[in-house]
Amino acid sequence: ARPGQNKTPVLMEGYFTTRGRNEQMKLLEARRWERRYFVLYRAGEYYIYQSRQAYRQRPEQPIFTRPLLLIDFFVKVDNADEIARAELDDDTQSAYSDASSVKTGASSPRANRESHKAPTYRFQITLIPRENAQDDVRAQFRNHWILRCDTEEELEIWLSAIHDVCPSCFSESTEL
Repeated sequence: ARPGQNKTPVLMEGYFTTRGRNEQMKLLEARRWERRYFVLYRAGEYYIYQSRQAYRQRPEQPIFTRPLLLIDFFVKVDNADEIARAELDDDTQSAYSDASSVKTGASSPRANRESHKAPTYRFQITLIPRENAQDDVRAQFRNHWILRCDTEEELEIWLSAIHDVCPSCFSESTEL
């Protein structure tokens, strides 16, 4: 059934910043990140729209005619928030030692400035095709979907919704 005609209720909807990858992409070629509106149905189908407005106006016309079926993917979670906080603590401590080195002329002011960079927080879900889960080389290139949330809370809500419709998506994620 096409979206909009689907009898299965919507479980969740919202924005992800996303970048898909497929076999045809070269190793160093990067696709740009795009903000897209995702709709997750209770049947475990994700439909992708340009925006919330596009979904509201024409739910039967997603960007792709075929949905992403969660049953076809394993989920890998990358919550870099805790890691980034720890790195910030390390950077702050090293900044104090750099600052004392600057006074003695042992380090450049530029090095001191760079140690104060704010961490990049990343709340990311990667959908990895099950067919490639055991093949590390192919798994790097084949139809991955990288979905970034704006906040850690959003990430947790999406993960809970995905788990509700497809618990098996998480069974191999610790090995990836």
